[in-house]
Amino acid sequence: TLSDGGNIVVERDIKYPTSGRMKRSIILTAAGGIVPTSAGATKTQVDTATSSYYVLDFSNTATSSVFWQWTIPDSYDGGTIGIIYYWFTTVTSGGVDWCFQTNGVNTSENINADLSSASCAASATAPGTANTLATTTYAALQTSNFTPGEMVTFKVLRATDNSGDTAAANARLTQIKIEYGVATESD
Repeated sequence: TLSDGGNIVVERDIKYPTSGRMKRSIILTAAGGIVPTSAGATKTQVDTATSSYYVLDFSNTATSSVFWQWTIPDSYDGGTIGIIYYWFTTVTSGGVDWCFQTNGVNTSENINADLSSASCAASATAPGTANTLATTTYAALQTSNFTPGEMVTFKVLRATDNSGDTAAANARLTQIKIEYGVATESD
């Protein structure tokens, strides 16, 4: 029977089974990216007749980067975190090598600790049409060092010195989607 006037009332945590867990997302926007003063991507506001938005321009001639921070939610299940890059370029061929580095810091660790070694997605091929949104997925961020409540520093870079990075133009990153599994309903 239902109580509380016909509403379902849960008095404890809702928990999910080990397999087939629910996922949550964190969206890292270009507008929220922190551009370093040295070798940073360029944050650009694009104004069109129908909309305005930010992009992060990553050069095709030198490695450039940007940073974000977020906190690992309390509901995080400790599993693999997926990363989806949303980007476009003005050229119709060639590849872009998107890479990232991370660090999880809890309240007893140095906030300026070293980042992990760079992990790169397979070379992302430019869409066949200029200025067409493309997605590149890196679905294997192993997070054995991340625990709920930790602050994560996340660095994204375009590795122009990798052999797979052959697109002869800037790559414009619009956002990144971070997907993680949850063990319980609440954060």
